[in-house]
Amino acid sequence: MEILPECFFIFTCIGLWKPAGWAGYKSIAYNVYTVLMISIPSLFVISGFLDLILLTTDVSDISDNVFLVLTIMAGCAKMFNIILNRNMIFYIINCLQNKPLRPQDDEEIIIKNRYHQISRFITFSYSTMTGVGVTLFVLGKLIENGPQRILPYRGWLPYNYSQPVVYWLSAGQQATSMIIAGGVNAAFDTFFPGMMFLVCAQINIFKHRFKIMLNTLEISDYNNNNIADNHCRKINYIFGESVKHHNYIFQLFDNINNVFSTVIFVQYSVGSVIFCTSIYHMSDIKITTVEFVSNIFYIGSMLSQIFLLCVSANQVTLEFEDLNTALYDSKWFTVNNSARKCLIIMMINSQKHITFTTGYIVTLSLDSFTSLVKLSYTIYNVLQQS
Repeated sequence: MEILPECFFIFTCIGLWKPAGWAGYKSIAYNVYTVLMISIPSLFVISGFLDLILLTTDVSDISDNVFLVLTIMAGCAKMFNIILNRNMIFYIINCLQNKPLRPQDDEEIIIKNRYHQISRFITFSYSTMTGVGVTLFVLGKLIENGPQRILPYRGWLPYNYSQPVVYWLSAGQQATSMIIAGGVNAAFDTFFPGMMFLVCAQINIFKHRFKIMLNTLEISDYNNNNIADNHCRKINYIFGESVKHHNYIFQLFDNINNVFSTVIFVQYSVGSVIFCTSIYHMSDIKITTVEFVSNIFYIGSMLSQIFLLCVSANQVTLEFEDLNTALYDSKWFTVNNSARKCLIIMMINSQKHITFTTGYIVTLSLDSFTSLVKLSYTIYNVLQQS
């Protein structure tokens, strides 16, 4: 994949994106692998919810379990989202690699690469932080609870796991669930911002093309009878292509919104609960322990996760607003009436306030990130007083 290759590599490793060209036995084997990778964390979620219902009564135990169960549950939702929307994601990628969205000159390639570098930096930074946090979180629990034959994480299992082989299989399943969830978060939470930055790149490419188009057209007065008809038709065709590119950008954003809206709403909704319960859980842990350090990385990953979603969507909103200003500031008065009609269409579309809305309720922006942190702090105070 030329588009966000790091994210698609992680998706492939965790069974969410079958490599192109795999057919026959390879395809069947990968499908089985996909089912296995989904089943492992799903069983963790079921076990955790049963523990909450059947065994947990203390607030501290609830906080110890809830943030992990919700984290894995959100990871499962992301996995199902990628699998169910494979065709749409593939369609979006194909659109980005073909005209009119494909870069057509060196300057457009530079614009695309600038946003690609931002996405790559975010992917490596966030993946590293998530990987370190998951590794410490898993190893710390196994080292602490392994000798006592206590499961690394709370969960209800319908069998006796006191035997060494059964215990380590059960503990391995829980540890694998955490690793899979970490991989899903590392890929998905950088894939969505990457797609948002690709939209930003397309907006800047459009502004570049539009500026070059107006500067290179030899326009004097289109109402003059000396202007050749074929020249007018050429200009009308060029402006028609601009309208098409403009509409493709809006369609690209709408397609991304349709693919990710629901699952990001789930992520945003459970984010406040996960954040506050993990903070509450850390208040009972000694600072010098490995578990405390791993929780620091975990909370940092959670905050970065929500922040990346909000800041990337907010950046798209700002870019669309800047596009509207760029159209109004152009030399629209130098073109003929037919071309002005094309400009009017683009200006009308650009007047819409473009925002990424999740679940038809929450609008992703920096304000929504601030609201989430405030809500988390409120819930934390309630837990502290209970």
